[in-house]
Amino acid sequence: NGKAKIKFRNRSMIAGYFKAGILHGFGRYFDKKGRLTFVGNHKNGLPDGTCWRIIRGGGCVVGRVDRSGQLTGIRIAYIYPDYVTALVGTFKDGVMERAQEAVITGVVEDEAGIKTLLF
Repeated sequence: NGKAKIKFRNRSMIAGYFKAGILHGFGRYFDKKGRLTFVGNHKNGLPDGTCWRIIRGGGCVVGRVDRSGQLTGIRIAYIYPDYVTALVGTFKDGVMERAQEAVITGVVEDEAGIKTLLF
């Protein structure tokens, strides 16, 4: 139990908090070059609540994950690399299905301490 890092054969890594050997709490995912790819809290091994998927090349997808830990549902946003402009709408497994342009007007923390955006 506690903080740990798991390094995979492909050199990607997860750093986070574990309970009984399962990711449970805050966790960060890194690719094989050490670049951050995902941030969020976890419950029993699955992402939970507000999560951020960082897109290689710029921008990110942010929103509350579904019961399966996927960025699926409404009010999920693709944030442009300027971190001012966004496309907010419906996503399935982190892929945009439909959205409309929005401007980020503020940032607040959710109940678990993860930053979430106001539009």
